[in-house]
Amino acid sequence: MQRLYVDWKAILRYGLVLSLIVTVALLVAFSIEPLAFVTDLPLEVQEKIGEIPKRAIPVGWSVFLTVIFSCMGLSILMNRAIFKDKSGKATFINLLLNTFLLLIFFNLWDVVVIDIIIFDTIKPDFMKIPGAEEYVAEYVNAKFHIIGFFKGQPYMLFFALLSIGIYKLIFRGKDTKNPNEEQPAVP
Repeated sequence: MQRLYVDWKAILRYGLVLSLIVTVALLVAFSIEPLAFVTDLPLEVQEKIGEIPKRAIPVGWSVFLTVIFSCMGLSILMNRAIFKDKSGKATFINLLLNTFLLLIFFNLWDVVVIDIIIFDTIKPDFMKIPGAEEYVAEYVNAKFHIIGFFKGQPYMLFFALLSIGIYKLIFRGKDTKNPNEEQPAVP
């Protein structure tokens, strides 16, 4: 039976890069249009805020796509770095484990650093939603974000599986050599 292989250093390194990319993207997006993420708030807050301006939609989508492509791209790069020289260890379960742990790291960063520390505690002026500060303060708190963290885990699993599929397509057979196979003689 194949042993599980987790590269904690790679998960931390790539997790920090991923988290910083997304943090910067979110802060820039909030400074451009704070209403871009109203749909992430509780329905009670959305009802109080009212209609979202059309200019907010492309800002929200650009951050969404940045998050998706960063999560998948960095997980593929991380797995390639981990398993490039470890013949036979890039099994499905090892790829899934490392990728899912990377995405959990990112999701944990999101809830602690972005949501609780920056959004709830520091509360920069550019992140405030005009006319809805009291509603946001009433409904959006650490409990709300922690519940969101757990609700996000199935999405993390889905994107882990998707990125593993892409990884397997790109690096098909390049990192799963059997070390017991005889290598052809080099002339």
